[in-house]
Amino acid sequence: MIHKEEEKELSFSVDSGIINRLGLELVGRSETAVSELIKNSYDADATIVKVLFKNTEKKKGTLLIEDNGEGMDFKDLKNGFMRLSSTDKVHNPISKKFKRKKAGKKGIGRFSTQRLGSKLTIITKKEGMPLALKIIIDWDSYQIDTELSQIKNKVSYESSTLEYEHGTQIKIEGLREIWENVEIRRVYRYISNLLQPDFLSDRTKNLNIATNKNKDNSFSVYCSRILKDDIEPIQVSAPEKMVFNKAIAEIKGWVDHKNNGFCSIKSAKFELDDKNIPVGAGNKKNEIVKFSQLKNIHFKAYYFIYNRPEYYDFDNDFTNLELKSIQKIADESSGVKLYRNGFRVYPYGEKGNDWLSIDRKLAKLRGENKINIPFGNNNLFGFIEIIDKVNDKPVFEETASREGLIEDNTVFKELQEFVYKTLHIAMLRVASADKFLEAKKRREKEINEEKEFVEYKRERFDDIKRSVVELQEKIKQDDPDKDEYLASFLKELPKQIDATKYEFEEHIKENGMLRVLAGIGLVIGEFVHEIEQFDTIFH
Repeated sequence: MIHKEEEKELSFSVDSGIINRLGLELVGRSETAVSELIKNSYDADATIVKVLFKNTEKKKGTLLIEDNGEGMDFKDLKNGFMRLSSTDKVHNPISKKFKRKKAGKKGIGRFSTQRLGSKLTIITKKEGMPLALKIIIDWDSYQIDTELSQIKNKVSYESSTLEYEHGTQIKIEGLREIWENVEIRRVYRYISNLLQPDFLSDRTKNLNIATNKNKDNSFSVYCSRILKDDIEPIQVSAPEKMVFNKAIAEIKGWVDHKNNGFCSIKSAKFELDDKNIPVGAGNKKNEIVKFSQLKNIHFKAYYFIYNRPEYYDFDNDFTNLELKSIQKIADESSGVKLYRNGFRVYPYGEKGNDWLSIDRKLAKLRGENKINIPFGNNNLFGFIEIIDKVNDKPVFEETASREGLIEDNTVFKELQEFVYKTLHIAMLRVASADKFLEAKKRREKEINEEKEFVEYKRERFDDIKRSVVELQEKIKQDDPDKDEYLASFLKELPKQIDATKYEFEEHIKENGMLRVLAGIGLVIGEFVHEIEQFDTIFH
């Protein structure tokens, strides 16, 4: 029986405690929280974002994030930021000014501010607005047993205090964590890696989804801090730039629009320029199998060997000290990172995250095949590019917390398989080339030793001949009437020495040819051994 106070229809209501659940619990890491706010600036067509940490050496400090993006008016604020699960980015996936594919999609940004601190102040202004719009949100007021819609947040119009004519400033007070230099540098490194650092294919340039240095479509993030007694902010140092063009080898891989996988390995040091090597799915023999779902994927990795400086041609542009510096950076920033629509997807490629089994599986294969080169995450600076078309259903879906992709599906497993196989092929090719160069070095050493030996024998023959000639001249001078037989013998002796010398040189040439042929046979044997190992990789 329905009582009078009961209604015939019901709709969902929301307890304000959901804010804590979505903020503190959904956004797991402070770096993720800050990066989501940076993504919002990118989506708003900002070219500059400034991140400032104030008095964060203890809890309750302040974080300021200001950009020169398009800003918001009251309608944008109400229907966008203040609406949970807003559909704005679903209906408008491309930014207005620079036609960027928007990075934010799940509305994590607003909850990121709650994850970071207890109070949020937003000052925002669109171009042409006479005053800036300001809203203050006290996250501590969102307690359980309160209807979400009953909690009000003060909105006002004020003279703009923004640095730019239009844009948005987010002020987060009452920070829940301490931010010392170590933590700030960590978040800066996180932010620095947020955007895809390099165009891996032409389509990224066309779609405006990677870091683009064109004068009207750049995107720069600056990070600084102010301590209690400071007047001016201290710029947080950027990580040192990689000298990728000094890498021992460059590895590329791609899966085309027809699900066919290929890779290439290029190395001046190892004399490699292998192109369009097929990379198949599964383990079928004698057949290159297409991937079932994976396509339009691009991958690039730069390979370094740190403990063998003799492999590098050091000059004024690149030194042994710089190689050691890169090795230090590798301890924190190496690995194969994943970028979706131009933005980094964490935790792939983080320190200790062996998501491609490079350290686990390839290390074992190196031992089994007696490969004498290091090849692990620490030796690689890699970038994978995956792109979802604007109006298509995403192939790769991020988890709700933005901590990784949904991995329990075929396409993600095929991505892992493809990149792993590409790296496996690269390891075998580099190892084979390394053996070839070692054999070549040994042959060159033997040839040089042979040349030195021949030169020494030639000099000895010349010395003998010279001595005989001198003796012959002396006999003539001392007693011209000496025995004619001895004179005749001495006269013929240099000719005999020349003939012996000629025969010796011919013998040396023959031995050298046999040695070269023997060396070629050895190298062919090495290549056959290496090629046999590729059998399981190609299929």
